[in-house]
Amino acid sequence: MATETKHDEQALGGFYGWIERVGNKIPHPVYLFTWLLVITFFASLILNKLGVAAVHPVTAKVVPVLNMLTSEKIGLFFKNMGNKWMTFAPMITVPLCTLGLALSNHSGLLSASLKTAGASKSKWIVTLIVAFIGVNANLAGDAAFIVFPPLVAILYLNLGRNPLSGLFLAFGSVCVGFGANMIPGSADASLAGLTEAAAKVIDPQYVANPVMGWYYLFASTFLVTIICAVIDIKIIEPRLNKTGMGTSSLLSKTDIEYKPLSDLEKKGLKLTLLTIILFFVAVAALCLPGMPFAAPKNGTVMTGLLFKCIPFLIFALFFSAGYVYGAVVGTIKKFGDTI
Repeated sequence: MATETKHDEQALGGFYGWIERVGNKIPHPVYLFTWLLVITFFASLILNKLGVAAVHPVTAKVVPVLNMLTSEKIGLFFKNMGNKWMTFAPMITVPLCTLGLALSNHSGLLSASLKTAGASKSKWIVTLIVAFIGVNANLAGDAAFIVFPPLVAILYLNLGRNPLSGLFLAFGSVCVGFGANMIPGSADASLAGLTEAAAKVIDPQYVANPVMGWYYLFASTFLVTIICAVIDIKIIEPRLNKTGMGTSSLLSKTDIEYKPLSDLEKKGLKLTLLTIILFFVAVAALCLPGMPFAAPKNGTVMTGLLFKCIPFLIFALFFSAGYVYGAVVGTIKKFGDTI
């Protein structure tokens, strides 16, 4: 019978304990958005009665705050809710990106990529790989929060390390790196849509570029990776081992086993990498004169159609990569399976 290690409850106090207690009291996002909606409606009533107004930045026209709690405005709110949803820029671009990412996820490509973290036995290398994959795992969207943490916990357990440390590192790296990435993703398309919707208040002809902040996100990927790894090794793991949390798992047997990449999965990843390289070669070829992404007259490739087609390119990249991987490992038998 495995020996249970008692947790030191006092060690969970202090600043980190305060963060945990406060974090656990945060309401569900559904409640947060509902409350914000109610607050906005009542704020519009109060500000309208106070005569608050703003000056339009383009027309210089004084725009008063509208009272959204009148029967007319409430009726219009319900009437136009669907139209606002479907014509809102992020809601047009994100689903297209998600289609390609969904195929990569269900074909097993993203899961296999996450498993590459177990290729090394070095503590620092494994931690850095896990953090790096976690930071970039936002390409899988919310699936990264579900797939990655338990996978890394099992990996840590089989490496003789505290599984809770791996769980926290995986979840934390996905959270803090949700906007950073080496490749533009659906989040970039969503933020570009928000930026475009706001910028059109001043310039109705403005078109936001989904990769306009990519250079910052690219650099942030490596910085956040290092920070996550250092915090995990220097703070989180020693603290967990000190309190005894998670250490009992190392003393007991488990039926759950971390399975490294099989030869078929390795072959699938190699061909997927080749597919990604060919994809970027094809995109570069489409930028040549006479091709769809060629530079316009008196302009450059940057001002042409290339960066206006980022959502489609994200879809095509992950669709082709996911399809190739799935076809190799057998998760996709025929093209109809992608549907």
